[in-house]
Amino acid sequence: MTVFLSSCSTTAIDIDKTALLEPESFIAERKDAIDQTVALGPQIIVDLEQQQEISDNERREINKEERKNYIDVSSEQNVLFPITVNFENISIQDMAVMFSEITGRNILIGEEVEGRVTAKLTNVPWDKALDSILKIKKLAKYVDEEANIIRIHSQDVLVAQEEFDLKRIEDLQKTRDAQRAIEPIYTEIFRLYYTKASDVSAEISSVMGSSTEGSESSSDQKVQITIDERLNSLIIKATKPELDLISRLIGEVDVRTKQILIEAFIVEATDDFGKELGAKFGLDTPNIKHLFGAGGDKYTTAAAGVAGSQAGTPGVLTLGDATGLVANNAVSGALGGIGFILGT
Repeated sequence: MTVFLSSCSTTAIDIDKTALLEPESFIAERKDAIDQTVALGPQIIVDLEQQQEISDNERREINKEERKNYIDVSSEQNVLFPITVNFENISIQDMAVMFSEITGRNILIGEEVEGRVTAKLTNVPWDKALDSILKIKKLAKYVDEEANIIRIHSQDVLVAQEEFDLKRIEDLQKTRDAQRAIEPIYTEIFRLYYTKASDVSAEISSVMGSSTEGSESSSDQKVQITIDERLNSLIIKATKPELDLISRLIGEVDVRTKQILIEAFIVEATDDFGKELGAKFGLDTPNIKHLFGAGGDKYTTAAAGVAGSQAGTPGVLTLGDATGLVANNAVSGALGGIGFILGT
């Protein structure tokens, strides 16, 4: 029995086995570039305790302006304890001495204050007890927390003093503005990394009452802001204390928010080649006088389909038609092939 095996395929194209992209080296290279970009911005807090402290405190204090309270005793001091008093027709001066000894405050009485007091109070905060007694006698108090002094006057006298103090404050403000007008003016550039310059400029203008470039401002307006869209920066002209406050404000506003970094890599590949593999199988009888000869006795069956040139005679190997093959998985338009003949 003779078994013939033949296969064929299209012309193979040499493929460069070198990888188009080495993931490990590429990721390492891109990571260095990303780290260099991040390093250009503000330093990120890496201390876990400090970062946790900032996370716990959502409200951050930028600046504090003290406001004096001339009416009530400060509630920050733990001195508003309750008292129980029983006054029976005592002078206001004697009452003030008693309150001074109980509370540890210095109490002064105006020369215009006269009258006597009869009152019984139980378990009342001492500042509320004093206010209630003074209102009954049409009196009022002036509290100076810094000096630890309480002054008691008639209401008319105290109103006149408050009007005088208000006018004096206005005069002092004018004097301060005049002094501020001769303070040196500095110009600084603030580079922004995570927010738009226009947005930060609006916030600074709202806080400082400043003016941006092109807007009208009064002659005493000191804070001037110019927006540089190209560099995403702010050019600010102001006094040193104002620039310090603006710097703290920008440091709290221009921060990096939590984000996810996604990088996409596009690789172009062309599929301009194809591969196919096919085969044809056939058999012939071994009891022939001339192997594959044209004049030999050939035993053919439905499985036949192998034919070739006569033994010893040069010729081209051919395959039978598709109807007589054991298997026919040929490739259409094949450009090459290989065959085997096994004889017994």
